[in-house]
Amino acid sequence: MADIDNFKLFNDTYGHSIGDAVLKFADALKASSRLYDFIERHGGEEFVVGLPGTTEEEGLVVAERMRMAVTKCIVPVEDPSGPIVLTGSFGVASCRGGGEGGCSDFLIRSADAAMYAAKRAGKNRIGK
Repeated sequence: MADIDNFKLFNDTYGHSIGDAVLKFADALKASSRLYDFIERHGGEEFVVGLPGTTEEEGLVVAERMRMAVTKCIVPVEDPSGPIVLTGSFGVASCRGGGEGGCSDFLIRSADAAMYAAKRAGKNRIGK
């Protein structure tokens, strides 16, 4: 699970057009993924990142690569403090087996909880 840090603040401060520009966060996720991974918007600023056949340890490596790619996303705004530099918080979870989607609910809940733990720990980090 991946979430744009401070997204509501960007929308409230600069307007929805800048909020839309901030969503280029997803481009950084896609550029850091492999051909068989998938990335889907899960809500306002949350994205599910599916890494089939990946262990939790490998998932942490991919999440770190994505986190670093996101920090290279800069959104120009007219503000004395300068442009917006994006950051993201990530949650990693893994599951084996579980036919008929048995893992999907578990993965979403676990990755979401790990992502919120990363946010509570200071944002721009990875939880597991």
